[in-house]
Amino acid sequence: MRQVEFTQPVTTTQFSPLQLRPRTLLGWMSDGFARWLAANLVPFPALIAEHGTAVVVQSVGIDYVAPDLRFDESEWITVRCTMSADLTGDRLWMWVDYLATDRLAARGTLIVRVVRLGEKDSLAARPGSLPGHLLARFAPGEIRELDARQPARDAKSWPSGKYLALTSSWSTVLCRSHCEVADQWSFIEMVELVTHARESMFTVDASEAARHAVAAPLRSLRAVFRRPMFLFDECKVDTTVHTPDNGDGPVFHHEVRRADRDSVHLSVWEQLDPLDT
Repeated sequence: MRQVEFTQPVTTTQFSPLQLRPRTLLGWMSDGFARWLAANLVPFPALIAEHGTAVVVQSVGIDYVAPDLRFDESEWITVRCTMSADLTGDRLWMWVDYLATDRLAARGTLIVRVVRLGEKDSLAARPGSLPGHLLARFAPGEIRELDARQPARDAKSWPSGKYLALTSSWSTVLCRSHCEVADQWSFIEMVELVTHARESMFTVDASEAARHAVAAPLRSLRAVFRRPMFLFDECKVDTTVHTPDNGDGPVFHHEVRRADRDSVHLSVWEQLDPLDT
């Protein structure tokens, strides 16, 4: 498969004291997606304006490679991206490697659903497929059968144990800093929002699980986007924390919904390292 690669200088804002921030990796993931489109298909603005086609994020995943990269261990991060389309052209799947020199720091995955635009000004959309002439620009090895439900199944299979360590609920209003061009939530900012929900538990609870929320590095993350939220929606994040009985670190499961509805708009699973690693 064709590969797009770019290199980023390291700055302090890209890191927490423990590792590269998820928001940093997701931002580079978004950049990589746009770069792959521009190099091999069509630039993102042209995809929308000239071909009446856009994408919405269906799921993202991050897997950190231990030991975690720290700020002072590398001056540059190289991002390598490959992409496939499914057989019908209604989904794209991108794989991302994040490297510090020759050391793999993390891997990421991005699955997007193709939509066709009905109104250019509002970017109103309906589910669709890539136009045939664009799907034809994928190389033969880049078109294959893809299982878009796999990330959610992977996360649900993470050991949850029998011990419910902690529950929490947290609300905020979505502002433009959380949104993209169409005043619809940004997948980057919504994953950042659940990390806020996790870390804020430490400010209101003195339990071991709450201390874990800020003291241990994130090992893996899966996010499944079910239905969008928009500017000024009141967003509620309900978090449950399970401590596996096999010695693994805790699993933080976040459900994001509108405050006035029961249906879940976004599900995120975070698995952290044990505190003694």
